[in-house]
Amino acid sequence: MSTLVCLPFAGGNQSSFAFLRRHLQPDLRLKVLEYSGHGQRINAPLLDCLDAVVEDAHQQLLAAPEDDYLLFGHSMGACVAFLLAERLNHSVLPPPKHVFLSGHGVITERRRRQRHLLPSDQFFALLAEMQGTPSEILDCRELLELFEPILRADFAVLDNYRRTNFSPLPYSFTVLHGQNDVHTSRDSVQAWRRLCLGDFSFHEFSGGHFFIHDHPQMLAQLIADVAFG
Repeated sequence: MSTLVCLPFAGGNQSSFAFLRRHLQPDLRLKVLEYSGHGQRINAPLLDCLDAVVEDAHQQLLAAPEDDYLLFGHSMGACVAFLLAERLNHSVLPPPKHVFLSGHGVITERRRRQRHLLPSDQFFALLAEMQGTPSEILDCRELLELFEPILRADFAVLDNYRRTNFSPLPYSFTVLHGQNDVHTSRDSVQAWRRLCLGDFSFHEFSGGHFFIHDHPQMLAQLIADVAFG
């Protein structure tokens, strides 16, 4: 039995990869790490820096270690997955079998964005454009007021991250990109290659920033090919 350990996108939680569960092979278990202040940990404090998010994820793995596992992160989760893989390179835990980085450019290319400081109307327009926030949230003022601080905190940990010096990691990477993603360029996604010492593959899908929701079967097959191939 292998485990697919998933790192959610901004505002995501343990339910964020439920769309993928029924498409995974029976001998591949889905495990989604829960960020502090999200989902079932809603009463825990929101974290204000990316390194703290990564260490929190590492502690979750330490609490319930996996012997045979793969990391998968989408959007913000791609950065968390890469930094977690880096942390695992110096951990008592076994290393991941493979690292999937989806929907985010290479972490070395930091753009000076302050999305978390946008006025509410512009911030909500950005969320709608990225198509990752359910319409039932965007159309409900009460739900927006509940999720807005969580989403702003997640954007802030990315917007404020300034580290640019990274060493390549001794893992194999698969990177994924949506053809119509206006927030992440193809070249930037392919540039993860610079940080990979193992095998590297690039896969492009139709769709925008949240193309993963449009291709669960293809995504599950790709993961199975890596996990059991």
